[in-house]
Amino acid sequence: MQVQLKDSPIEFISFYKFNNLITDEESFLLIFPNNESIKFVNKSEFIKEFMNYVYCKILELERRFNELNNREYRGMKYDENDVFMEHEEIGHEQIKLNQILNKFRKLKE
Repeated sequence: MQVQLKDSPIEFISFYKFNNLITDEESFLLIFPNNESIKFVNKSEFIKEFMNYVYCKILELERRFNELNNREYRGMKYDENDVFMEHEEIGHEQIKLNQILNKFRKLKE
């Protein structure tokens, strides 16, 4: 089962809570698709790690956007409708990720 943040490209596959039986300390592990994960022990660490994760996703979208534009500039054959739809998808996902990042920046303050 996967969980998706409302209207965003971020999906979770698993969320684990670990208890160290000797020290009684808790830690958490959030697993995303492609075996990506973040580990944290408290709210501030979660905010920091999650912001890093979202920022990396934004960079991935920028890379996809640049690759798409380079394909057009190099004269490669492509379907204009497919390119348009991918541009739209990238733009929508970037907007949502930036909104999430801004909300977490406010939480961090």
